[in-house]
Amino acid sequence: MHVIFMSPPPNNTAWLDQHHIQHIPTAQSDDPRATTKNAFRNIKDAGIDAAINNDNPVLQSLAPALACPVLSVGHSEFGTQATLACRSHEWIDHVVAISYDLQKIFVTRHGVPVFKCPVILNGARDNGVPPRQDVDDGRPLRLIYSGGVVRSKGAHIIAAMVAADSGAWESVHLECFGHLPRSAVKRIEKSSNVTVRGRVPRDEFTKALREADILLFPSRREACPMTILEAMESATVPIASDGNGAMRWMIDSGTDGFICPVEDWSAQAMDCVRFLATNRSVLLVMQAAARARFESEFRTSDSVSKLLDLLGRPTVDRRHPLLTVEALHWHRPYEPLRRRPEALEASRASLLDRLVLRSAAQVGYLRSAGAIDLSAV
Repeated sequence: MHVIFMSPPPNNTAWLDQHHIQHIPTAQSDDPRATTKNAFRNIKDAGIDAAINNDNPVLQSLAPALACPVLSVGHSEFGTQATLACRSHEWIDHVVAISYDLQKIFVTRHGVPVFKCPVILNGARDNGVPPRQDVDDGRPLRLIYSGGVVRSKGAHIIAAMVAADSGAWESVHLECFGHLPRSAVKRIEKSSNVTVRGRVPRDEFTKALREADILLFPSRREACPMTILEAMESATVPIASDGNGAMRWMIDSGTDGFICPVEDWSAQAMDCVRFLATNRSVLLVMQAAARARFESEFRTSDSVSKLLDLLGRPTVDRRHPLLTVEALHWHRPYEPLRRRPEALEASRASLLDRLVLRSAAQVGYLRSAGAIDLSAV
């Protein structure tokens, strides 16, 4: 199988080299017209059989010119990410949504027909986590939260839970991950049952998730959260909200986790924690159910199989592809250097360029770089 990966230049190509993947660079700072022509030339020379786009404006621009089936996978309802996923949908065989709430937005706001807007929930890598065997009534339950201080992730709800004087905290211990300001750390760590870990390396968080009993996930707005999938892969019971996102379809409440109303999440989630703390055998059953649910529905291989199946059911007649397409400027804001020191392109972009790009991204406006003729490419 010949695989081509189109993306901004990676910092490390070891993964691409290991799997013999051809890379087509589409850097944010490059001339979009030249980049689009170069990408089309590489795709044409390779004679690809299918294209799957995940938020790349160059590939989305080329959809009308390709002679093979094209999928566009949308991960966000906001700004240019949603606009790009649905752009030129008449030339996209399937615009894949990763939650039913996202599908509704693609259909009602962006005009994608339901018949070509399937829902495929995310998948995660299966690391073969062994089933849990212990039901230690003596140790505190291990809870984990990973949303940092982001309000939409429910940080204020977690803070309220910690501040509440509840007897349940005597039998649990909470670890908080993600960026938290010093003021929040002082407030939360007043409880001896809470440890603020902050931002940590990926493998350190994965280890903590595997050792936890329960994931607290009060987020009110998501797509298809990978943290829940990784928790279920680790046989960690998720307690999530019924907010916007795939949570209600990922969890069978009362079987492999709990779904609590976002309006009363703190109290309801604490009741669930208290119940599991005093019924450790039920916790063990739910942990096994979470792992079984992951194995049956949420492996990466499951998602890939569904995408490949869609490629075998095209909806677009490509006997006469277009030879003139509209190139697009990069659609995402530059990463701040403090978050990604390796993103040197941001330092080369003018302040005006960055402000324009961020404003356009927020309102969902895709900036055209003009039409290009592909007939001679």
